Amino acid sequence: SGTTLKGKPKVSHLANKRIKTLLTMCALNTIKKDNEFKRYYDRKIKEGKHHSSILNVLRNKLISRAFAAVLKDRPYEKDLNFAA
Repeated sequence: SGTTLKGKPKVSHLANKRIKTLLTMCALNTIKKDNEFKRYYDRKIKEGKHHSSILNVLRNKLISRAFAAVLKDRPYEKDLNFAA
């Protein structure tokens, strides 16, 4: 139970492949620079996670940050200062 012999998983026919491609390119570009995304990616690779699953998490993080900026109606701030 829970396994399949069909082969490699594919993108759903219901998915917007253009947006998914753009998000993947954004995620790949974020891990090229030395930032928190690259550190996260390197840490997860050392833990033995698969490249695709890490990219999926990074895509989700990018979407979450974009939606937060839009909902708060202000630009994204990389170094947010919290009141102490």
